[in-house]
Amino acid sequence: MIISPFIDPKDPDFEKHIENGMLSIVQELNKAGLSTVDSCHGHFQYGDNPHVTFVIDDVSQYSGIHQKLKSPFNTIQLLPAWFPHEAPFNNWYVFVNFNNLTYWFAKYTFLRGIKRYMNDK
Repeated sequence: MIISPFIDPKDPDFEKHIENGMLSIVQELNKAGLSTVDSCHGHFQYGDNPHVTFVIDDVSQYSGIHQKLKSPFNTIQLLPAWFPHEAPFNNWYVFVNFNNLTYWFAKYTFLRGIKRYMNDK
């Protein structure tokens, strides 16, 4: 996991701070207007699952996002504004944990869900 302070997605070095396995997910979430604050491709030898965390402005957004992005291959949790992170946000956080045994399919279905979310905006 790369631990660093919040990096603006418009920063020219942004991609250098994202692990390759999560880059497409982070890019799609940011394109959808969902600011990512944490991601990890997982370190399977230690039992860590791939995950990503992004920000939503209003808790009422969560049900629509959850509906579009949920699958049997991930778990999605809403975390309150007090989630301890260095990101410059005081909003709600959505944490997505991917099943590491089916990650390739989890990633595919999640990316399709982001596109459905964008189309419905």
